[in-house]
Amino acid sequence: MGKYIGLGVETTFGTAASSIDYFEGPTRSTLHPVAEVLTEPYLGGRGSLYWAPGKMRVEGDIEAIVNWKVLDKFFHAILGKRNFDGENTEWTPEPNPSAFPSWTVVIGQDDQEWRAVGMIATKMELNFAAGEIGKATLSLLGAKVDNRSSINTPTIKTDNPIGFHEVVVKKGGSVLGYAKRVRLTFDNHFDEDWYMLGSRYFGKATEKPIPGNLEVGGEIELVKVDWNIWDEATQESTSESSLMICLDGSDCTEYIDCGNIVITSIDSELPSTSPSTLRFEFKSKGFNKVLYPGEITW
Repeated sequence: MGKYIGLGVETTFGTAASSIDYFEGPTRSTLHPVAEVLTEPYLGGRGSLYWAPGKMRVEGDIEAIVNWKVLDKFFHAILGKRNFDGENTEWTPEPNPSAFPSWTVVIGQDDQEWRAVGMIATKMELNFAAGEIGKATLSLLGAKVDNRSSINTPTIKTDNPIGFHEVVVKKGGSVLGYAKRVRLTFDNHFDEDWYMLGSRYFGKATEKPIPGNLEVGGEIELVKVDWNIWDEATQESTSESSLMICLDGSDCTEYIDCGNIVITSIDSELPSTSPSTLRFEFKSKGFNKVLYPGEITW
């Protein structure tokens, strides 16, 4: 019995990638094929029915423990662009919708392996909290399962989970507080009804679905807070400033740069026996990048 997940970027939408990277860390997958059947009743008797083959697709989520190999694939999938400049690896939003990558996904479970092609990343959620191992969930939607075979023994790349006990949140370049809990959400706003005459499958031939507007938001709970954020959020006129989540503490060499943000809600808790906390929700006005100081090799 084996369980594994691999991802590879396709050169042509719907054609299996030539290279697949298998990573350690998946904890759950709900990816599954869907085949619809079209029906229409007609006169002539009770229970009489016309039917025809309907739309087909593959959909579901991959949930994984957060390490940099997982984030490498997940951020590339959801943002669309990955670059190593000789010193740092960066993931940024792909500005050209037609260049947004599609993926081949390989899943090994029980005694079989199956491969799905023409997969696109529609949404992603990243969660981490003090005292817990962080998890990321990537939502995928795609064309079809194009191959099934016996279980395999791929080379699975390993990496240590990221320790989120040193996470620092900065706003406008200044330390805002220490994160107790962070939830980030990414939504590419794909048209999930990307079907055309001439094919049952999601997308048609090389007609790759085009992403919509990238929406990034989230929720952060802080301790040791710079309370100026309360004034900024509650004044009638607020100044915009960038939000950075530093994954390696105040050194901030590994970070998620959300760009300028708008705070959509804010509240605080003042317990008698523990430090006060502040929680706020936000939306990014233009997500900037994720940066890792080095090269992630496969």
